[in-house]
Amino acid sequence: MTDCAIKVTTVEDIGNNSCSVVHKTSRAHRIWLGVVVLVLSMLWLETRNVSVTRHNFMIGGNNEAVGAEVWIDGQKVGLMTGATQQQLAGALFYTYLGNGGHEIELRKPGFKTFLGKFNMQTEGYLNADLKPEFL
Repeated sequence: MTDCAIKVTTVEDIGNNSCSVVHKTSRAHRIWLGVVVLVLSMLWLETRNVSVTRHNFMIGGNNEAVGAEVWIDGQKVGLMTGATQQQLAGALFYTYLGNGGHEIELRKPGFKTFLGKFNMQTEGYLNADLKPEFL
C-alpha cells in the first residue's frame, strides 16, 4: 500500500500499489440537530398546553366556605373545595392572578357574602371565612 496524502475516513487497498479513497460522510450532526429540535419542540408544546396551569394565588377559608362560588373582578371563576391533605380542614381555591388590584367575592346561600380587595404582587394568599346570615 502506498501513502495517500488525502485525509479520509477509510483507505482501501485495491492492489497494484495504489489506493482508493472511500469517503464516508458522517450524519451525526444531522441526527443530533434532529434530536435537539425534537426535544425543544416537545418542551414548547408542553409549556403551551392549556391543562398546565400556574397558580400564584390561594384563598383559604373555614369549613363553611366549602362549595362557595368564587368571583374575581365580577366573573365567576370556580368553587371553593375541601382541603384534601391530611390534618387540614377548611376550604381552598387556587388560581392565577395578574399583578394589580382585584375584588374577591365568595357567595354561598345561607351565608353572608365575603367581599375583599386584594393587591396582587407575584404570589398571594387571602383568608376568607364565611359566616351564617342569621346568628
